[in-house]
Amino acid sequence: MKKTCILTLMLFILAAIHAQAAQTDAPTKKPATRTKKQVEDLIAAEGKKSPEWYQNVQVDYPQTLNLDSLGPAPEGSSWDNQRHLGQYVWDVANPNPHRWRPTIKLYHQLLMRHQNDVQKRTLVMRELGNMYFRFEQDYARAAFWWQQANVTEANPMMYLYRAECYWKLGCKAMALAEVKKMQNPNIQIIKILADMGETTLALKYCESLSKSNPVIAYLYAGDTYRVVGKNKEALVYYRKAVAVPRDSKNSFERFRTRAEANIVGLTAFEMLNLKSVPDGTYKSDSPGFAGQVFIEVVVKSGKIEVVRVTNHQEKQFYSSITDTCRKIKETQGVKGVDATSGATMTSEAIINATAKALAAAMKK
Repeated sequence: MKKTCILTLMLFILAAIHAQAAQTDAPTKKPATRTKKQVEDLIAAEGKKSPEWYQNVQVDYPQTLNLDSLGPAPEGSSWDNQRHLGQYVWDVANPNPHRWRPTIKLYHQLLMRHQNDVQKRTLVMRELGNMYFRFEQDYARAAFWWQQANVTEANPMMYLYRAECYWKLGCKAMALAEVKKMQNPNIQIIKILADMGETTLALKYCESLSKSNPVIAYLYAGDTYRVVGKNKEALVYYRKAVAVPRDSKNSFERFRTRAEANIVGLTAFEMLNLKSVPDGTYKSDSPGFAGQVFIEVVVKSGKIEVVRVTNHQEKQFYSSITDTCRKIKETQGVKGVDATSGATMTSEAIINATAKALAAAMKK
């Protein structure tokens, strides 16, 4: 019965998405600037040529690496990130930004290596899409390589990733159409809807989760309000998430921790007046996915000059560190700064730590 109710609600939400494709409840980004054809043309044009940095990057990888080991490692085999390609990407490339571009270039070379093997070429093209999306936030090339790989299976995350590409490339209608294709939506649908300003729809999905997973539902409702700058409403839901009684298995503790950290960050933000922060360098930290994320903020003449992460234990942070720091500097604060897909907790930690650092500076 519960599954039927959730399915019914999701059908309503998806139908509403279709009806509201041209509307925005609370716009948090610039309106769409490209038509569907313009986005499709951009994807085709960018995807067919190398990025500007490509020629200046040297491919560097362990000579022990098996360049034919695409896909999952054989069942029962030991973990070896110096031999298996996928494990190398996960363990070595992902946590080290200086390896991102060399790894992308390696995968381009693998296209030639496996030019006569359709299955392996498809795996390479799919991973190229993932890397351009995660590492470079190069949405045109990400979409291009996913198209070349013919990624069409009913994978909720792929729908959401493509939706984000189309949204960031300037066509909200394409993004919403991609979300509509999802037959088995997951909680990540809330983030993309909130980022696109579809606040009402995001909150309806939070409501559908509240009976089965209240901590997650309240956390994401708080995130939805936070991204549009409604911090008081966000705090209400973060506190509701923290107040949910713990069960014997301590389920959803990671989400509860996120809510607690967001309360601290938002409370600090409510106290903040950047013009009252003296010139100087200020430091703070907040919990990320794997541990505390430490940041420092440089303020000069009432403006944020620099935001940098000084220490962290995150592994799969992708572009969140540079991306979130850049957004905070561009917006001169943390209001409305959205978290980077695929590394939400890392982004949130940077946002919360920045708010804490600046708010504490006012007390000096």
